[in-house]
Amino acid sequence: MRLSTSICFLLIGFISCKSSSETTTTTDPFNTDVIVKLADNYLTESPVTITSFIAERSKGGLHDYYSEGPYWWPDSTNIDGPYIRRDGIRNPNNFNGHRSSLKQFEDKVVALTSAYLITKNKVYAQKAEEHLRAWFVDEATFMNPQVEYGQAIKGIVDGRGIGIIDFIGLIDVSNAISLLIKNKALSQDSEIKVKAWFEQLSTWYMESNHGKEEANNNNNHSTWWGAQLSAFANLTQNKNHRKVAQEQFKNQLVIQMLSDGSLPEELERTKPFHYMNYAVEGWVEFALLLSDEEHNFWEYQGKTGSIKKMTDFAYNHHNSIDNWPYKSDLETTVTPEQEDYFLFASKALNEPRYKEIWLKFSHSNQENHSRLFLYQQLYNLL
Repeated sequence: MRLSTSICFLLIGFISCKSSSETTTTTDPFNTDVIVKLADNYLTESPVTITSFIAERSKGGLHDYYSEGPYWWPDSTNIDGPYIRRDGIRNPNNFNGHRSSLKQFEDKVVALTSAYLITKNKVYAQKAEEHLRAWFVDEATFMNPQVEYGQAIKGIVDGRGIGIIDFIGLIDVSNAISLLIKNKALSQDSEIKVKAWFEQLSTWYMESNHGKEEANNNNNHSTWWGAQLSAFANLTQNKNHRKVAQEQFKNQLVIQMLSDGSLPEELERTKPFHYMNYAVEGWVEFALLLSDEEHNFWEYQGKTGSIKKMTDFAYNHHNSIDNWPYKSDLETTVTPEQEDYFLFASKALNEPRYKEIWLKFSHSNQENHSRLFLYQQLYNLL
């Protein structure tokens, strides 16, 4: 975790990892045994990129990422006509091949990188590099550094700015790449070419119509746009891109948050509890990724408040979940899970109660151990 007063970037080996014979205490945010076991399963799997899936409705080419808006469905009154929106209800028949393969790639790179840092066995780093080259370098299988055809809607639009949200997992991939480079576990050729890919993607975010649309969406999409740009700039060390992200943070905090710390755009959705957590997670990661020795975005005060006020709002509702006042037709009950933004903010804002609420709930995703391990290595989150 990046401290609130000084940068703790790339602190490899800050924690001493446990051997397979030791157990993980209930206060540990990750289990190294689980991480290595996951990575072991991935060692036998060859890279699978978007080029393995044909998106018949895509207007792009073989190397162009394509996805369809999850909440859009066929119109029962006009079955061959344009799709219609049913917010919060996912259409399982929409094309998901690219999104699914991207998610699996992200999980594999994060787990393999973590396992390498834990064991120092180069086989994990080599496998991670194999996946990175397949997605970002190799001519036959690479993905173009743009999201021109993300979140398309049949009969309405070939792609939308909000498709950029599909790439938030590349934040974790960027963290993994930074750690591989720091540990000299990535070849020079791969380092140069992978960084160039992220430079191109960042430029597309800032200059394309879709990128500008997403930056000015004025809800969680604009937050995650800035968080992604920050993560990519950390990898490429592009100061100009960081400056753009800094302005995004300042402008969007005022637009999105009220003086009580709430995010009205999210609370008005069909699943307000889900979207509140999703948005606060984006803001906390944004502050984490963007803060450095010169700029402390954990304590940045906008006209309506700071990250702390927002996190307090979420904390208060998690602490009295039975009194959640924003129930909806699609979210008649809420079941809190372990939200990592509480863990991150606990250290950065010196708020032990945030970690206590994090410990109160459980996390159902085993891959999360690897993700938290990388954040620990990069930002000293404990």
